[in-house]
Order: sequence, then C-alpha cells, then structure tokens
Amino acid sequence: MTSEISVFTLNCWGLKFVSQKRRQRLNAIAQHLAESEYDIVGLQEVWVFEDFEMIRRVVSEVLPYARFFHTGVFGAGLAIFSKFPIVNAFARPYSLNGNPLKILQGDWYVAKAVACCHLSHPTAGVIEVYNTHLIAQYSSEDENAYHRAAQGWELSRLLTEAARNGNHIIALGDYNSIPDNLVINMLKNYAGLTDSWDQMCGVKTRGTSYNPNLSVEDIVRMNGLTCDVPSNTFTKQKLKQQMTNQMPGERLDYIFYSQSPYFRCKDSQVCLTGLAPGLQCSYSDHFAVVSQFEISNKASGVEVECLDAHVEPNEGPGDSDKEVNLIEALLHLVWAGLNNSHQRRNGYYWRFWISFTALIVLYLVTVIAQPVSWVIALLNLLLLALALYAFTFFLVSILYARQEDGAFRRIFEDVDTVKNVANSVHISM
Repeated sequence: MTSEISVFTLNCWGLKFVSQKRRQRLNAIAQHLAESEYDIVGLQEVWVFEDFEMIRRVVSEVLPYARFFHTGVFGAGLAIFSKFPIVNAFARPYSLNGNPLKILQGDWYVAKAVACCHLSHPTAGVIEVYNTHLIAQYSSEDENAYHRAAQGWELSRLLTEAARNGNHIIALGDYNSIPDNLVINMLKNYAGLTDSWDQMCGVKTRGTSYNPNLSVEDIVRMNGLTCDVPSNTFTKQKLKQQMTNQMPGERLDYIFYSQSPYFRCKDSQVCLTGLAPGLQCSYSDHFAVVSQFEISNKASGVEVECLDAHVEPNEGPGDSDKEVNLIEALLHLVWAGLNNSHQRRNGYYWRFWISFTALIVLYLVTVIAQPVSWVIALLNLLLLALALYAFTFFLVSILYARQEDGAFRRIFEDVDTVKNVANSVHISM
C-alpha cells in the first residue's frame, strides 16, 4: 500500500528585537500551515520559544506532534511539526559554529545543529526527518566557508549512518549553499540523497542562462530561488541594485530524501513567494519549499510508481570517482581551515600580550606619576578597558581557539580515513 506525504521547509527569520514584524509574520506562517495539508514541516530561525508555542497551538489540529530543539545559549532555532507521532528525537550541535568574537552574527552562541525526529507513519514505517540550518557566509573573506564545509561533512556522515537503519530519510532546511557547492555535493554524492526540487524541476532548466526578459516570478519558479530575491520585501536594497545583469537571488533551501523504489518525489516547488495577508510584506526573508512524495513500506515489497520519465536514478554513495574527488576537495578545504585557525590563534595571542603589556605599563605610570584626580579617572577607565580586552583574548586564545583547532584536526583525520578507504576501493575496482 502506498501513501502520499507533503513536506514543507521555511527559514522564518524570527530574531527577537531584530527581525521586522516578527510576531505578525510568524502568525501568518502559522495560519498558512494550519490552512494547508502538509504532513511534515521543518522550520528554521524560530529563535523565540513563545513563537514556537504559538505556532504549535495554531497548527495543533493538523500537525498535532511537534518538537523544539534547545542547543547553545539561545537554541538552534529549529522546529519540526508532524501529522505522525514522534517516536524518537534528538539534536546534535556541529563541532564548528562560528566565532564567539562575532557577537552580531551570533552563530557560536546559538550552536547551529541538526535536529532529528523519527516519525511513525501508518503504512510506510519509520520516517527519519532531519532539519538543519548551516552557518551563513557573511563575506567572501571570513572563515565561515571552512566551518560550513565541516558542518556539511558531519551532517553527511550522520545521514550516511542513518541510511543503514533502512528507514526512509528526509533532510530539509536552510543549507546556506548554492547548488553544486561542496556541501550540496556531499549530501548527494557521499550521503546518497536526492535533491527533490532539482529532480523534478532542475533537469528542465539545468544549464540554461539567465534571461532578463523573464519576470522575477518566472525566474524564481524556474530556478528554485529562495533567498535575496528582489520581489521579497526584506531583500536589502543594495542586493537588488547588484542584480541588474545576474541571477536575481540564490537557492539556499532544500528538501533532500533517500530515493528508492519505495520512496519517490512527485512534485516540488518554491512557495510563499507573495505577501503575507494584511501585512504588505513577505512571510520571511526566505521563500519556502514544498515537495510531494509517494511512499510505501519497504517490508511490504510494494514499490511506488515512477511518475516521470525525466526522473534520474539516484547515484547514491559509492560512486567512486565522484566520491574520491569530493573527499579530496573537502580535505584541502579543511586543511586550509586549520591553517586559517592557526593564523587567527596567533593573532589572539599577540593581542593578549600587547594589551597585557600596555596594561602593566599604564598601571606603573599611574602609580609613579600620580597625576591629578581627573587624569587618574581617565587612566582608570583606560586600565579597565585594557583589562577587559586582554581578558577577552586570553579566554578566546586558550578556550575557543584550542577547541576550533581540535575540531578541525578531528574532522581532517575523519575525512582522511574515509579518503584512504575510498582510494583502496577505487584501486581494487
């Protein structure tokens, strides 16, 4: 017996005090979910627990099972809602999660993670749903590319291990990675998952160039764009001006799944591209993605019908040439991240010692010179600032920098081991 399920993912942009019209937008999102017929929903950037409680209350009749995942200082912002009972759930923070000195980015404090719920489907058995939000790239020169690659590797390893359980797998979320990026290729060629939107829509437009004569709506639909789209009211004006002669937006949000004869995608599309009712603004700074699947229980032996002739078979893990090349590229990137980490750690040491030396010198000057009272007050403020500066870089250099170094080394050794195994298999073929 086969069944159909509808899966939805959206980055809600729910930062407290920062996100514009947060409460009104999240209410609109909740109403949309309550009025739709989704079976599984994964949300990202639901940072405020009260917002999760509100959404859970509004959708309780159609999505009675829900889980909010607490990680880091403020939580990972991940939530999963389901029509089917949750029989197991966990969250696993990534080893590398940004820099604590970059307070405004906040990634280190929320501890980006992958969240998982095992759902008990009445006919298909257990469905493992993974929801994640990888670290963003704030500029072309920051170290987040190294951290995101490491997160993608840890996620791919987790999904590869999960596949051995024999359950159906769905991995959705905001991957902050464009198609054919290293992270996306790891999920497809190492973890063996299928990109549902690309499978249903991408093969029709893959390789086509940007056509400025098309409307933004058509370009979004044809290319699966979900972020930085000019028609989104929250896209920065600077980005809109830069998009005159290039693709207007990026595809960052995905729904991957473990394609098999018992689990196939029927349709996938970008949605929530219009304005939220009564708000004159978009639902979020991202658009949503929804995919329809046909699924059956593997134990029953009943295969689902392959609905479209253009659907390509999933290559899965073990495609040796692609896997070896992919792992080598990842190994080089992780090694570059380790070297970058060493350079920044040396910078932290230098900042600590310079500020600490300046603190001692200034203290001695204050004691020996004994200036007038108002000068002493200014010097005391400067001493306090230097002390805080030195203490900050002391902690960062001995705690964060060492933790980052250890994480990079551990991931490098893990990838290197997999590379050696892949090479030996490739040679024996």
